[in-house]
Parts: sequence; structure tokens; C-alpha cells
Amino acid sequence: MKIVNTILFIAFLALVQNGEAQGFVNLDFEAATVSQTQAPGNVSASDALPDWNAYYGGNQQTQIGFNAVNSGIAQVALLGTNGVGETSIEGSFSVFLQGTYIETLPSGRILGEEVSITQSGLVLVTAQSIFFKAQPGTETLLMSLAGQNIPFVALASEPNYTLYGGDVSAYANQSLELAFTVLSSSSGQTGWNLDSIEFSSQPVPEPSEFALGALGALLLGFRRKIES
Repeated sequence: MKIVNTILFIAFLALVQNGEAQGFVNLDFEAATVSQTQAPGNVSASDALPDWNAYYGGNQQTQIGFNAVNSGIAQVALLGTNGVGETSIEGSFSVFLQGTYIETLPSGRILGEEVSITQSGLVLVTAQSIFFKAQPGTETLLMSLAGQNIPFVALASEPNYTLYGGDVSAYANQSLELAFTVLSSSSGQTGWNLDSIEFSSQPVPEPSEFALGALGALLLGFRRKIES
């Protein structure tokens, strides 16, 4: 009986561990439950960004913007298909990140606030790279796993977005926090519009290889997500 109980306990632990080691979800931001007819303004962060957390200067937000991009403020905003000016890159939704403009006070104190979106999940053992589409801004965008910066490069430019990729092979088979952070800026304030984040079993190619069309197979398979 003890042997049976031990086997059952081990099986239970395995189920619990597998449940905790969930892959990343809602990487294309399409799980939002905000109506496209919602008036521009603030909406619930949990409705706009299921499975993600939004931070302004390290403070978690319960509300973020919807179809409302305002200059001069730290902002995370969900963009739909019928916003004024900024809209989603593809599909129904994308996410806009904007830090504040850095200001130096007479006292010498420097004011500036970065913004982030984060999510914790399992980087699958087969993961070699991460790709995302963006309309880049003038502010600095950082991508990180477990607080470690993941350098990324522009791979291809399309009329409505730039495709970026970074190497995540060192983080495969680990449950970590993924974060996208836009820093505050002293030389202009233009945020980043992000969409279609994808982990891939393909390594990050050289940008020149994309330009030569040598990796067409990768582009064709770009929609095959491996986060679950």
C-alpha cells in the first residue's frame, strides 16, 4: 500500500509541476475582451491584456489605455482596428508602449518613467529564437528573460511593420519572466507598437539572409507557434 501511495504521490507532483510550467500565451494580444466599439480611454488591464502585467515605473497598473495614444506620459495602450492615428499592426489588437520624456529639475533630480509588459511562462526545450513585429519608435525598447537582456536585430521591413528576432537558446526549458520595456527618453518621445511575438525552433538568421530570400521556409512557418 505504501508503494502504491508513493507512486500516486509522485504522479500528483508531476501533474502539479506540468501545470505550473505553462507555455507563454496571448503573445499576439488577440485574447483581449475589449470591444472594438469601446470609446477611446482607459480599460481594465486584465480585460485588455489577459496573462500579461503592465507596469509604469515598476508600479503594476489595473487600467491601461485603449485606442488612445497621448504624448508626454508613460503609457501602455491596447490598439484596435479603428483607433485614430495608431492602430493594430495585424489582427484585432496590438500593444503600444511609451516611456516619459526625461526632465531635469533645478534641484538636479532627473524625472523619467519607463513602462513594461511582462508574463511568466515556460520557454520550451526546442526554442532557439524569439520573433516579434513592431512599428519602432525613437525610444529604446528592451526585451528580457529573467531580467537578462535579449539583444534583437531587424530581420525584414514590411510596409506596416519591421520583423525583429533574438536568440533565446540559452533559456530553453526554463520557466522565466518575459518582459518588453520602453525606456524614458531625453531626445524625443515616440513609443513602440508591438505584435505577434513568437518563439521558434529556428535559429535567428542574419538580416542579409532574409534580404536574399534564403530563409523563405522560415517565413512560411512563422505562424507555427511553439509556446504551448
